[in-house]
Amino acid sequence: MVPMIQAWVFTGLLVVLLITCVLAARGVVPLNHWFGVRIPAVMRGDEAWREGHAAGIVPAVVALLVALVFAVWGAFAPAAYWGSLVAFLGGVVWVMVAATRAANNA
Repeated sequence: MVPMIQAWVFTGLLVVLLITCVLAARGVVPLNHWFGVRIPAVMRGDEAWREGHAAGIVPAVVALLVALVFAVWGAFAPAAYWGSLVAFLGGVVWVMVAATRAANNA
C-alpha cells in the first residue's frame, strides 16, 4: 500500500513542478526566494527566472507522463510503482539542468 501512495505523491509533486514552471515562465510568479525553481543561475534576474522556468516545462511534462504511466501500471504490477520515484528524481534533475542552461544563456 505504501508504494502506491508514494507513486501518486511523486506524480502529484511533478504536477506542482509543472505548474510552477508554467506560472513562473509566464511571469505570473515573479522572481522570489520562496516559490519556484530556486537555483543560482535562475535567481540572477527576471529574464533568467523566466527563461529557466520555461526550459523546465518540457522535462516536467515528460517526467509527469512517465510517472503517471508507472503509477497506473502499478495497479497491475506493484513493483512498477518504483518507476514513479525514478521518473520524479530524473525529472527534477532534468528540470534543474535545463533551467540552468537556459538561465545561463539568458
